[in-house]
Amino acid sequence: MGQDYKEKESHNLLRKIEDLELARQQLEEGASSSADDLQQLCVEMDHAAINENLDKTVLLETELAEAIEAKNMYKAQLQSALAQQHNNQAAVQQGIGNMDHLIQLQKQSKSLETEVWETPEHFSSMSLHFGELEAQHEEHMMTV
Repeated sequence: MGQDYKEKESHNLLRKIEDLELARQQLEEGASSSADDLQQLCVEMDHAAINENLDKTVLLETELAEAIEAKNMYKAQLQSALAQQHNNQAAVQQGIGNMDHLIQLQKQSKSLETEVWETPEHFSSMSLHFGELEAQHEEHMMTV
């Protein structure tokens, strides 16, 4: 787009130079150029300048609209990325909470496992102690 504009502007400037050269030649040759012809040439050059300014304005407005559109697109992408980051942080926090819960369950499991392994020993110890008490009871009963 910028290249087309530069070519068009270059073409307009060359045309203006040609018009001015023609007017200079007419003045130098003393042609029957009247003030009306020169005034007409000035009016045409003014119209060309106005059209050129309008073209520049339209081009700048188009570029501005494209820049605003790009800005809005990048803004939407940034908001999406920030929302995704927020979701990821929430998932990490939830994962940390789940990990804490798993660690607690693992500790409980270890405690129960230890208790299960100690139960037969405790049962054997209690049985032995019960046997000893029963033996003592029989001895007392025999003595009585």
